Amino acid sequence: MGGHVVLAVDGSRAEIPNSAENRQTYGENENQYGKAVARANVSVVYDLYNRFMLDIGI
Repeated sequence: MGGHVVLAVDGSRAEIPNSAENRQTYGENENQYGKAVARANVSVVYDLYNRFMLDIGI
């Protein structure tokens, strides 16, 4: 009998150092004061049974 795989996927937006280079590379969003700040999108695929991250993208 074959094993089962149960995966979870999570996507988030992370705050990173707010440099001009990071804003250009990762993009920017406005904060609550209307100022452009650097943000990086992060996604993870996680194997729930083995408690192992299979893929991480930033």
